[in-house]
Amino acid sequence: MLNRRNQLRFPAPFHRFSICCHERNALRLSDMSERIETVIGPSYSASWRKDVVIPDLSSTVDTAVADGVEAAVIWRAVCNFVEVPSSLR
Repeated sequence: MLNRRNQLRFPAPFHRFSICCHERNALRLSDMSERIETVIGPSYSASWRKDVVIPDLSSTVDTAVADGVEAAVIWRAVCNFVEVPSSLR
């Protein structure tokens, strides 16, 4: 859609910063990924996400994301599995 000034306008849902989550307190996948990178380390986090099975999820982080598990649920499972500083919980 174009507005009067020929600028591209998106429908109302796209104005939200959190495209993947519609609740204000929901954790975005990008935020979860940043937190995992902070806790695990930038050079190891990608392989950790795809190789390490989290017991609470019975799968890896990447598999849980692909299966549609909410980011907040995945993050809680990661926090239970790894020692995560309270400031990131």
